[in-house]
Parts: sequence; structure tokens; C-alpha cells
Amino acid sequence: MNEPGKERNYSGTPVVALSSERFDSYGAARAKVPVKFRLAGGRVRYRRPWKVVLYSVLTLGLYAIYWNFTVARSIKRTTGVRAIKPGLDLALMILTGGLYGLVVQFRCARRIHAASLFFERSHRDLSGSVLGWSLLAPFTLGLTALVSMYQLQRQLNRFADLANERERVRSEREDPPRLSSPVSGARLSIPAEPVSSPMSAAG
Repeated sequence: MNEPGKERNYSGTPVVALSSERFDSYGAARAKVPVKFRLAGGRVRYRRPWKVVLYSVLTLGLYAIYWNFTVARSIKRTTGVRAIKPGLDLALMILTGGLYGLVVQFRCARRIHAASLFFERSHRDLSGSVLGWSLLAPFTLGLTALVSMYQLQRQLNRFADLANERERVRSEREDPPRLSSPVSGARLSIPAEPVSSPMSAAG
């Protein structure tokens, strides 16, 4: 019998069960994505976070609008979640002068977390941090918004690594390596055993 509050893994080592708060967060995040869930590799473009910040400053925020659009589009292509509308997000960002991009960043961070929890229960949710830095942007001349962009790009790069790894594992399962077969037309040479005659046996 296992001790209360603990469960045992395959090796027999007791493992402390997840707290109810952690489990509820895990279940709520999983409810935001389809049941049959796959991550498609190669859909996310790697970017250096400091370059995202630099380009946004040099273009006075115009690059930030484009970047938010590409992040949402990459997550949609990777997860296959149809509820993500990158085109609509882009239109709303243009109409609001880029302010709606703060909402896009928060949603993207939440979706990355929800998708990653399918494969990594210890994945850290950065959506609250992204939202907090974004909300401080009007009081810091937009400087804290750059911090949220930096965090989100780092999380997106890790998400790309996870998607590529899942794609590799899935391809190995669906197409396992085959044993090399003999070349067609080639004959196997089997050495013939000497046949003993009755005369040699009698002698």
C-alpha cells in the first residue's frame, strides 16, 4: 500500500503527488487546446531576443507590430489551434496604434504555456510576467514593454525546440528504422558439407 499523498513510479520510488493548485492549473491549461494535440516542428523562426528589442526601438515600434503578428502566426502553425487569428490581431494592432499588441503578447504566452504543459508539466507560465511588464509600459515610455517582448521571444525559442523534438520523436515512431535486406538477385553461398559414404564409414 502506498502512503497517503504519495504515489510510486515504475522504479518503486515514492513520488510526492502534485498539489491541487498545480493540478488545477495543469488541467485548465490543457482544456485550452485540442484533445488530439501535436506540435509541428519547423514552424517557428528563431530570433535573438535582444535583436527583437533593438529593431523595435529603431523602428519606433513598427517592428513590434510585425513581430507580434509573426509570433501569433507561428504558434498557430505549430499548434494547429484555429482560434488564433493573426490577421485579426494585426488589424487591431494597426487600428490601436500597436496597443493591442500587449493583448497579443499575453495570449501568445498563455498558449505557449498551455501547449507546453502537454509534454512538460514543470513548464513555467510567463504570461503573468509578460502582462505585468506590458501594463507598466504607459508609465515607462514603453521601456517595460520591451522587457515583455524579450521574455516572450525567449519562451518562443524554447517552444520551437520542444516542437522540433516532438516532431523528431513522432517521425521515429511512425517510421522506425528497417533492417537492411539482401540485395535483390544476390544468392547466399552456403558451404556444402562432405557426404560420408558407407565405405568410409565402415573403414
